[in-house]
Amino acid sequence: MAGVNIVDFAKEFERHGWTPGENPSVGTGRVGKHAPGSYHYSGQAIDVTRQGPDMSAAYPGGPLRSWKDLTGDLKFRAKKSGLFTEVSGPGDPGHSTHTHLALKGPVNATPDMMQWIATGRYKTPEGKLTDVMPGAQPSAPQQQQQTPATATAGNIYNFYLQGKKKEDEDIASLLPSPSDFLTGYINKPSINPLSALQAAFNSSGGLMT
Repeated sequence: MAGVNIVDFAKEFERHGWTPGENPSVGTGRVGKHAPGSYHYSGQAIDVTRQGPDMSAAYPGGPLRSWKDLTGDLKFRAKKSGLFTEVSGPGDPGHSTHTHLALKGPVNATPDMMQWIATGRYKTPEGKLTDVMPGAQPSAPQQQQQTPATATAGNIYNFYLQGKKKEDEDIASLLPSPSDFLTGYINKPSINPLSALQAAFNSSGGLMT
């Protein structure tokens, strides 16, 4: 729906149990005393209250909430929509009993958006009720962090064996292979005792002193 003004919002709120007022074209048309230059005087603002029992539902079959909670929820959704020029409500000075909404000019707002602001939910094209703001992406579920396997005696022993195997492999990588070690040892020149004695005798001229 294009070209939605504050009066259109007032009619939507009325359909869902709200009482809008303080606008020349809404309700009794009465506009009380407001701040100088208020949008109420130009017919561009409304004050919305939740009249009736103290506890009521935002939509048929919904949970019962206090009027103040529902009014605060309305303020929250109106702000989140980003459509309004001014939004005030419970928690703001002078607005503890109502939600003040101002709209300088027409805005583009779909019926789903208007219903969501008024009630907090709407029906998707598939016919499913949702509380996600129209046009917003639902938050993706957080992936659960994988937890390690339960610490049992078997798991601990397997973990030890894996670590021991890695340690042995690291040490083995620093040592020569068995074949290299044996080859070097066997090929190492050996000393013949008889040859050594004969060489010593020859160097002395064959005489023993």
